[in-house]
Formats: sequence, structure tokens, C-alpha cells
Amino acid sequence: ASDVKVGADTIGNVVVAGSYEAAKQKIHLDNSSGVYRGNASITAYGDMSFDSTSREPLKGKLQFNNTPLSWLNPVLTGFVSRLGGTINGEVNIAGSAVAPDIDGNIKLNDAAMRIDFLGTHYTIPNANIAVNNTKIDLGKITLYDVNKNTATLSGQIKHDRFKNMNLNINMSSPKFEVINLDESESELFYGNLIA
Repeated sequence: ASDVKVGADTIGNVVVAGSYEAAKQKIHLDNSSGVYRGNASITAYGDMSFDSTSREPLKGKLQFNNTPLSWLNPVLTGFVSRLGGTINGEVNIAGSAVAPDIDGNIKLNDAAMRIDFLGTHYTIPNANIAVNNTKIDLGKITLYDVNKNTATLSGQIKHDRFKNMNLNINMSSPKFEVINLDESESELFYGNLIA
């Protein structure tokens, strides 16, 4: 499919090449499968199953190459908006659909976002995030608010193959914007708060 759009966002060209084995409910994606726009792409290839009860072995990879964060806008509507920046890296998938094994690293470059609930806009020049079966490790991430104040975000999101999530995240700053809402944007609270 060419020039695919989701809402107002142009995603790019979508290529799906591979085969389906009905007896095992298994999909094989060729390494040309992915979403492409200019020098940006996200590719998915290998053997996968969408049957969460399947014990068939998985072997696949997600590869991010200058993938725009804005491609996530349609799925994050109402939570985060004005996404900018890119993702690079890869995530390997093994195990089975019932117990997938995930391992990878992704890097954010020039990330930007508006947290809609708070009305704040943050940027992240760069960040390295590690993902595996038990945690998403944020490492140490420096965030900037619109006034160029900085905050340090660190910690992990612990999980059991993306179930039973447990947040262990810390954020510290001597001065940082945490709310920036007009009266019309929230029934609960509004104003500008720098803490």
C-alpha cells in the first residue's frame, strides 16, 4: 500500500511479504516487510504467531531505522500529542506466543512530546532504553521543559512478559514545569506550575 494515512498523519508505504501456515497458525514475514517513508522505516521479519495460546517457536526481529515517533500519534491520542524525533535500534523476539522472549535496545533522538493531561511539552535530546522479558530499563534520561529547565528521569518498568506491570521511576529537578493548562483544558485543575 502506498502513501498510507492514519487520521491526518501520513505513515508511508506499507509492505507485507511472506506466508501463512494455517495448521500451525504461524506467519512468516520476509525481511522486506515493513513501513517505509524516505530514509525512515520500521521492519518486522521472521516467524510469528498472533495466537496467544500457541507454543510454536517464534523467531523474529523489529528493526527501527530513523523511525518517526509521530507514527505513534494515532495510538496515543488523548494521552500524548505533538510527538517528534526518531527511534533507532532493534528488538529480537523468540520463545513462543504464550511465553515470548524479548530482548533489545532502542535509542530516542531529538524526542519531543506534549503530555496532554498536564499540558506540558518536553524534549529529550537522546535516550537509550533496554527492553527484555522482565523490564524496560530507562537508564538516565534528561528531559527539558519549554523554559529549558532540566529534569532527570531514571528507573525501570518491571513486568512479566508485558503483564503485571510495576513502575519504579524517579524524576528529580531543582526547577521544572509540571502543569501548563488553560481553564478550558481541564475540569479538575489548570494553571502553570513550576516545581
